[in-house]
Amino acid sequence: MAGNIGSQYGTPTPEAQSLADLLAWSRGRRTPHWQRDALRRLCTKDKLDDTDLDELTLLCKNSSEGDPLSEIHIPDPKVSASKINLRSIRSVEGVNALAPNQHLEFGKSGVTIVYGENGAGKSGYARILKNACRAQIPKGDQLLTNVYNKAKFLPKATISFSVDDENREIEWRYEETENPYLSAVNVFDSKTANVHVNEKNDISYIPFPLKLLEGLASACKEVRSRIQEEIDNLAGQTPGFLSNPICRPHTRVGKMVNGLNERTPKEHVYDLATLAEGERGRMDQLRADIATPKSQVEMAKGHINRIDELERIFRRLGKELSDSNVAHLGELYFSAEKAEQEASIAANDLFANEPLPHVGSKIWRALWDAARAYSEKEAYTEDPFPVIKGNTHCVLCQQKLDEVAAKRFMRFDSFVKDEAMRKADKAKEDYARAMASARDADISLQDITRALKSMEALDDPQLLEPARRAALTMKWRLRGILRNHQTGRMEKALPKAEEWPSEKIAKHREALSDRIDILLADERSSERQSLIAELAELEDRDWLATVVGDVISEIDRRKQRERLSEVLKKAATNRVTRKSREISDKLVTEAMRLRFEKEIGALGLADLPVSIQGSARYGAFNSQVDLGIGGGVRNSDILSEGEHRCVAIAVFLTDLAMSSGQSSIVFDDPVSSLDHIYRRQLAKRLAEEGQHRQVIVFTHDLTFLFLLEGESQDRQVHVTSCSVARGGEGIGVIQMDRPTHAKPIDRVLEGMKVHLNNVQPKYQRDGSGGWDVEAGGLVRQLRTTWERAVEAVVEPVLKRLSDKVNTGGLIKLTVLTRDDCVEMRSAYSRLSRLLHSSADGLAPNWPNPVEIREEIEKL
Repeated sequence: MAGNIGSQYGTPTPEAQSLADLLAWSRGRRTPHWQRDALRRLCTKDKLDDTDLDELTLLCKNSSEGDPLSEIHIPDPKVSASKINLRSIRSVEGVNALAPNQHLEFGKSGVTIVYGENGAGKSGYARILKNACRAQIPKGDQLLTNVYNKAKFLPKATISFSVDDENREIEWRYEETENPYLSAVNVFDSKTANVHVNEKNDISYIPFPLKLLEGLASACKEVRSRIQEEIDNLAGQTPGFLSNPICRPHTRVGKMVNGLNERTPKEHVYDLATLAEGERGRMDQLRADIATPKSQVEMAKGHINRIDELERIFRRLGKELSDSNVAHLGELYFSAEKAEQEASIAANDLFANEPLPHVGSKIWRALWDAARAYSEKEAYTEDPFPVIKGNTHCVLCQQKLDEVAAKRFMRFDSFVKDEAMRKADKAKEDYARAMASARDADISLQDITRALKSMEALDDPQLLEPARRAALTMKWRLRGILRNHQTGRMEKALPKAEEWPSEKIAKHREALSDRIDILLADERSSERQSLIAELAELEDRDWLATVVGDVISEIDRRKQRERLSEVLKKAATNRVTRKSREISDKLVTEAMRLRFEKEIGALGLADLPVSIQGSARYGAFNSQVDLGIGGGVRNSDILSEGEHRCVAIAVFLTDLAMSSGQSSIVFDDPVSSLDHIYRRQLAKRLAEEGQHRQVIVFTHDLTFLFLLEGESQDRQVHVTSCSVARGGEGIGVIQMDRPTHAKPIDRVLEGMKVHLNNVQPKYQRDGSGGWDVEAGGLVRQLRTTWERAVEAVVEPVLKRLSDKVNTGGLIKLTVLTRDDCVEMRSAYSRLSRLLHSSADGLAPNWPNPVEIREEIEKL
């Protein structure tokens, strides 16, 4: 139901006043935003689903505004005083698969019956009215677009209505258009009626404002339950190590963990969990120092020895790399080159007439030196080189030396012993010594790696990194010297070398010496106790580093738990309960109880002893229908499903009766589950209501259509009948008349004649090509109408879809003759043979328009 309407002359009903009061209450400072949003949702659906509750829980936690209840969601008390009648629905787009360009008109007064078989599209029009009139939509009955149409449209339609006989029109769009006048139209759907069947099958009547508060109270409990579950889940996520931490209670980490709460600064946790550069090595060192002090002393002494050795190696290397040494090496090289050149010039002058050139050159000197070495060490070990005495052989060609060769050897030896050669030899030796010294000072990359590896044991990045840079740059500088000292461009070609960190190494050596002193001290000394305390701090911080993410997450969880505990207060039901009790005192009156009993009787349940007793608890208002059975027998053991439906309708009609308004009421399939007795009673009651207000009934029950028409005609209530069917355009095709199978025979025959006139040109234009389909349809309708004609003849005695037999009408059957029966059977057989031939796949010779017209006339 969308809510109740007000009085005809401007005085709002108690329910309208209560809704206005509820709106004002929801806007109060103490009403949380999420509850305002929940009330808005409850105005449009019978029950909040999981999606609603999830969204409301999120709103509650985030204190978001949401979409609060406002005037557009409830009937305006001023509007409810007007008389609102529906006139039509047209220009429907995007609603289920309803056909376009349809026009559904409602009678200006009395009863309008909209008939449609299942799947014909009737419910699509009913859903439009439910949405436009702010009816609560039952779960699973949401308005959908055409799921088979890839092009999606926002559902919309044009709705015409009147306000106190003044015509109006709105362009309705699904979940966008709100019209306060249409909210005065009441829509009945048994799924959302103000009758609840709880787990024990007790029936409860709840006026709409109280139903909103009951739904809100239920939402409060659900939201509270979800939040409490979230709090419990958060508490259950606390790691076990925080309940029983392994850290020492006296360390900074231990004090922090034992006092952990939502206000613990995360920065403090991160600081404690982050070991500074070198602290991890210090921790390992302390562990070893405390566990095996003697071996650590020996290890420290070994470190000192390695440091001293490295200092010696790199100090020597650094000396070779000095600018003065580099300059001196270059000078020695060029001096040797100059002396060599001078000796070569002298040799060229001296040996110009020798048979071979370049005597005295570098290559020649190498040959001479090789000959000397061979002579002195292998050939003539007892004689000085060159050996030229008789019967000697040349050490090079191994031929006997003649006089000429011996003299040449002597000239060569004199030349080598000459001053120029001695000077060249000395310069070469000086240069060779300098090069040897530089090469000896060199250290291979493998040795540098091993040296640095030995320094890693010291675990001092401030010492290791400068040493690494110095070693590598010194290595590359020396390589540059060896490669480029002969070019004369060393100043530009040589890389810079960083200074070996001797001062830092000296300090580290001193620290190692101090450490040795501490390790050799007594175990109970303050120095040793200080080491133990320092190790405890480092070990606890190291442990914290492995669980810091969990600790930070726990702080966040505790903050969430603290915040959610505050949020729980926004889901309390005490204010809702007080408001529910206040409104129930105004609405559930003795007059309402009496009217409810009267409506129950009017629907055929007069023998049920009904009483309504109201109570409010936890925000919910309960008014139970007591059948007076007792003995633990449940209402569901006595009431059928149809009786439950009647109670729901009685509640709806009670709501209407308690107001003097005259706006439209709409029923969507009110007779589902009702047997014929309750159908007739309901038809009478709706016909009575149609005497003073517009009543619109959507139904798929043909029996109820006839019952409602008959009861309305008996009370001289105007009846408008229309049908919704499937057609070539789709479903929801409107025919402003009864369905064909419910029309009188004479009107069916008139319609067939009109249709024949309309399609006859197709036969004349296309021959039999396009005529077959039309002829087949007319033949089927003729055969069906012959069957209905037989029903019409016997109707004076036994009426179709009626529960009565009229024996007084039996005399009317005597008008039938044998010829009538023969003619009927003959026509029916002719038509059946045509249809059977078509069904068997034969090609029937369909009658032409003249022949069909003759068949109509015979009928």
